[in-house]
Amino acid sequence: SCNTHACPTTTTTPPPPPPPVDSCTWETKPKMFLAERADGTEHADASFNGPNMVADAKARCRELGPAACEGVTCNFTYGWCRASKDQGADKDWATTYVPSPECACTWETKDGLYYPYKATYADNHFTGPNRQADAQALCQDLGPDVCKAVTCNHDYHTPWCQARKGTPYNNAAMTSYVADCHPPTTTPPPTTTTTTTTTTPPPTTTTTPPPPPPPVDSCTWETKPKMFLADYADGTEHVLGDSTFNGPNMVADAKARCRELGPAACEGVTCALSYNWCRVSKDQGAEKDWATTY
Repeated sequence: SCNTHACPTTTTTPPPPPPPVDSCTWETKPKMFLAERADGTEHADASFNGPNMVADAKARCRELGPAACEGVTCNFTYGWCRASKDQGADKDWATTYVPSPECACTWETKDGLYYPYKATYADNHFTGPNRQADAQALCQDLGPDVCKAVTCNHDYHTPWCQARKGTPYNNAAMTSYVADCHPPTTTPPPTTTTTTTTTTPPPTTTTTPPPPPPPVDSCTWETKPKMFLADYADGTEHVLGDSTFNGPNMVADAKARCRELGPAACEGVTCALSYNWCRVSKDQGAEKDWATTY
């Protein structure tokens, strides 16, 4: 098991919200040629060149919407792309990108609704046949935080449209268009990021454990003064070191030999301490004053 210093700790950090997934796709059409600039554009704001010309022209086409822009036609030999409309005869040099329906902003018509403030005062009064598309393109350029809608007065003596903001109120003379330019999004499933941190344990002092104690011998011997076991233990001969022992360790040596033989063969150890011998023995006989049996 681990202690509080050495155990790894796991913290779960919530992931950041996933970015919106743009479901707008573009189909590549080799040789397809869209012959005209998109509605509401001049040559200067319809055509792009440079390393980002395809992306820039696609962004402009999306701003204008499908009613004004049918796709992006490029001439890579001469290095330009254009927001375009009206399919013409195929050209070997042309490549056209046609947007899917998800690329378009949709505009909800709000008759009789008026947004009271201009979203910007710079170039924000459009007249003429493309006034609505021009104002919608500006509104998309400004973004939803700045521009809330396009408001038009189509019945004025000079009809006009403007990018507007503010809290709307009713005005029968006005028509407003509210954009939904957010493509459908797919939210990936939430993920859990697990960060594991391990705290380095403090230095430890290694203590060498003591050696295990020797086994405790539970064998005990009862001393019986004068008791005499008359015969040698079974399986032994009257041979020094086999049944009979003398010397300073004769009692211990005889006890060890008796234990080796087991209780069926050896009933105890009889010693004549005055004569300096001990013997592994059996069969109790008459008591002897000189005998001591264990």
